[in-house]
Amino acid sequence: PPRAVAAGVTADGGAPSSVLAMPALRPGGIAIVKAVRAVAHHGAGLDSYLLAFGPDGVLVAIIEAHHLTALRTAAVSVLAAQHAGVCSLRRLAVLGAGRQARAHVRAFAAAMPLARVSIWARRSDAAAAA
Repeated sequence: PPRAVAAGVTADGGAPSSVLAMPALRPGGIAIVKAVRAVAHHGAGLDSYLLAFGPDGVLVAIIEAHHLTALRTAAVSVLAAQHAGVCSLRRLAVLGAGRQARAHVRAFAAAMPLARVSIWARRSDAAAAA
């Protein structure tokens, strides 16, 4: 289903703000909603949670979704590379050194025989830490 978006401003009337809801209904009646709270110029990024409801409608899990999102995005990147015929990658270059970059390095290293990984970031200390 399409994502729902509610837009507004923060309580102090300052920064633009929005809430996104991405619902899914699985066979057997399990419902999942990923909820994301985005505030413009918010230094810590997005707040993101996954809510899971059982077939009876009872909330069964609340999961911080940043890790799951990074894992899923990296897994899809590996699948795309494999679908394109890149199954024995030995060198990987990553632009950025954040959560997504680290997840991509782990996913590609688990799926392919990497011999070398190069990471570029605006700050060399961030690239070295990744």
